Amino acid sequence: MNNFLSYVYLYPLLKSNQTIAILGNDPLMGAWDATKAIALNKIKGEQFFEISLDLQAADFPLVYKYGVYDIVAKKLIEFEEGNNRMVNEPV
Repeated sequence: MNNFLSYVYLYPLLKSNQTIAILGNDPLMGAWDATKAIALNKIKGEQFFEISLDLQAADFPLVYKYGVYDIVAKKLIEFEEGNNRMVNEPV
């Protein structure tokens, strides 16, 4: 069973000092502590961001959201709108 989750996210409206971050219920995803949001990496030359998380020790289901993260101030600025996202079991 593979417990690595990979995300690719498109967000073309960010400022140069911003990236996308992920934050969720499990300690491996920050345990909803905004100071522990995990920044995604921008794919060079693209408008896409990516992250690969080793979630072998995670407790499923995982509940999470994406947000905008200021890489200069090192803080989460805002969450995406709408309901939380969920992964019910390892894939």
